[in-house]
Amino acid sequence: MLPRPTTQTKYVFVGFAACAALVAIPLALKTTTASNFLPHGFCYLWNPQLLTLHLISDLLIFLSYVAIAGSLAFLVYKGRDHVPFHWMFIAFGIFIIACGFTHLMEVVMIWKPLYWLAGYVKAITAIASVTTAIALSIFVPKIISDAADAASSTKSEERFQTLLDSAPDAMVIVNTNGAIVLVNSQTEKVFGFSKQELLGQKIEMLIPDDFWNISPTAPESFLSDPHVRAMGAGLELFGLRKNGDGFPIEISLSPLKTEEGTLVISAIRDITQRKLGETKLKDQAELLELTNDAIFVRDMNNVIQFWNRGAELRYGWSREEAVGQTSSILQSQFPEPLEEIERKLSITGHWEGEITQTTRQGAKVVVGSRWTLQRNQNGDSKGILQFSNDITERKRAEESLRQSNKDLEKRSLELEDSNKELEAFSYSVSHDLRAPIRQIQGFVKILAEDHGNQLDMRAQHHLTRIEEGATRMAVLIDELLALAQVGRQAVRWQVTGLRALIDEVIADLRPEMQDRNVEWNIGNLPFVDCDPALMKIAIGNLLSNALKYTRPRAKAMIEIGMESGNAGGRQRIFVRDNGVGFNMKHANQLFGVFQRLHRAEDFEGTGIGLATLQRIIQKHGGSVWAYAELDQGATFYFELGTSKD
Repeated sequence: MLPRPTTQTKYVFVGFAACAALVAIPLALKTTTASNFLPHGFCYLWNPQLLTLHLISDLLIFLSYVAIAGSLAFLVYKGRDHVPFHWMFIAFGIFIIACGFTHLMEVVMIWKPLYWLAGYVKAITAIASVTTAIALSIFVPKIISDAADAASSTKSEERFQTLLDSAPDAMVIVNTNGAIVLVNSQTEKVFGFSKQELLGQKIEMLIPDDFWNISPTAPESFLSDPHVRAMGAGLELFGLRKNGDGFPIEISLSPLKTEEGTLVISAIRDITQRKLGETKLKDQAELLELTNDAIFVRDMNNVIQFWNRGAELRYGWSREEAVGQTSSILQSQFPEPLEEIERKLSITGHWEGEITQTTRQGAKVVVGSRWTLQRNQNGDSKGILQFSNDITERKRAEESLRQSNKDLEKRSLELEDSNKELEAFSYSVSHDLRAPIRQIQGFVKILAEDHGNQLDMRAQHHLTRIEEGATRMAVLIDELLALAQVGRQAVRWQVTGLRALIDEVIADLRPEMQDRNVEWNIGNLPFVDCDPALMKIAIGNLLSNALKYTRPRAKAMIEIGMESGNAGGRQRIFVRDNGVGFNMKHANQLFGVFQRLHRAEDFEGTGIGLATLQRIIQKHGGSVWAYAELDQGATFYFELGTSKD
C-alpha cells in the first residue's frame, strides 16, 4: 500500500484555491455587465461557417472536460480507500473543469462581451494549473518511488505465493493469534477448503483441538523459542477435511520474520498412504512370523537384514544374533557355482534349488530355497529375499525310495529271469510229455480195437478212463504250451478293430453253439492298439467261458460292449453273461494257473484259460478283473494300454 500525502499539505492546497476564488468571484460579479466591449462575433465577422466551427469545437471540448472530470470523481469516490494519492485526482478534476469553462466562455462571448468574466475564469484555470503543476513536481518522485516499492512488494508477494504453491505439502501461515494469513494451493487440495474460506480463520479449523498436541495458543508457544522443528514429535496428529473426515498428518513448524512481525509457517503433509503402507508391511511381517518356513533378507553384501521366527527355529540363531551377520554363518553348499546362481538371479530376478546348510548346533539340513531379487526405483539390486523349507526328511525318504526301487528293479529282473526259466522249463516239459501221452493214447486204442471183445466190462471201463485221462492231459499240455508261448512272444502292436476279432471268434465257436439258443448283443467297439493274434486268444477265452457257463440256461445271453469316461482316458471293454456266476470271495483265485471255481464234473476245463487271458492283457500294459454273483451271471472287464505306454 502506497503512502498518502499529509493532511497539512492538503489543507495548504485547498486554502490556496479558496483564497483565489474569494478574490476572483467579487471582481467577476462587478464586471460581468461591462458593455464597453464588442461581442466576440465581430471578430469572426459574423461568418456563419466560422462561427459554427468555433461553437461546435468549444462546446465539444467543454463537454469532454466535464465528462473526464466526472469519471475521475467517480473513480476517486469508489476507490478512495485503495487508490493512493487520490487527492491528486481531485486536483486534476478541478484543473480539467476550469479548462472546460474557458471554452464555454468562448461560446458565451460570441454574443455577450463578458471579457472580464472570461478573464477571471482563465485566471482560476491558471491558478489550478500552476497549483497542480507545483504539486506534481513535488510529489511525482515520491509517487514513483512508492509505486516502485508497491510493485516490488507485489512481485515479492507473487513470487512467495508461487514458491508456496510449488511446495508438495500443504503450507499454512498463521500470525501470533493463530489466525491463518496465507495458504497455498496444496492446502486447498488436501483439506478441501478454498483460500477465501481459510483466510482469517483459526488454525484449529484444520487441526482440531482433539488432536492439537500443544495448547490452543500454539503460535505463541512456538514463538517463545522460534526454530524449525516437528510438531507433536512421537504423537499421532490428524487433520480435518471440509467434509469432516480426519486423516493422519505430519507438521513441521518454521518461523518467518516480516515487517508485521514473526509469523509461523506450518508445512502439513498427508501421510495416509504411508500409514496404509506401514500397516500393510506390519501385516506382512506378522504373516512372515506365522509361517514355518525360514525367511530372511540379506543385502548385496550378504549381510542379514531380516530374520523371522521360522529361521530361528530352523537354524538355531536368534534374530538379534543373526541380523548384522553375513549369510556365511550357514555354510551353504550349492548345487551349482554361486557365480552362476547370482548371474541367473540378476537376469530373471528369481532362483530356486536345493541347498545343504549347517545349523548353529552343527547339524546338516537340506532346504528347498527360493530367492527373489529386490530392486530400488532405479532398477539397481538392493537385497535378496530368501525362503527356505527344510526337506531333509523328504530327501532321506527319496533316497530310501530310490534304494528300494533299485532293490525292486533287481528283484524284478531276477523274477523275470526266473519266469523265463520257468516258461522254458514248462515249454520243454510240455513238449517232452507229448510223446508219452500220444503213446498211451495209441496203445489204448490198439488194445481196445484188438482185444476189446476179450475184456470184461470193468476192464473196458478202465481203458475208457485211461483214454479220457490221456486226452485231458494232452489238452492240458497244449494249453501250457500256449501259455508259455504267450509269455515268450513279443507284442506286435497294430491298430485293430475289436468288432472284427469278435466276429472271427464267434465264427470259430459255432460248433459249440449247435442245438443251443444263444443271443449275442454286441455294442459299438473301438479300434485299439494291440497284437491282433494275442488279442484274439484273449477274447476267445472270454467268449468260450461265457458259452460254457451259460450252458444250463435255456437262452444264453452274452453282451459285449464298451464303457466310457474311464480314468486316464483308457477304453474299458466288458463281456457280460447270464450264466452260473461265481462267489466273489474266491475272485483272487480266478486268474491263477490250474485254479477252478467249479467242479470238473459240472464244467470241463484246465484252469489255464483265464491265466492266459491275464498274461495277454498285462503284456498290453492293461488290467483285467471280474464281478459276479452265484447263479446271477458274471461280467469280465479289461483295459488296454498303448505302444507308447
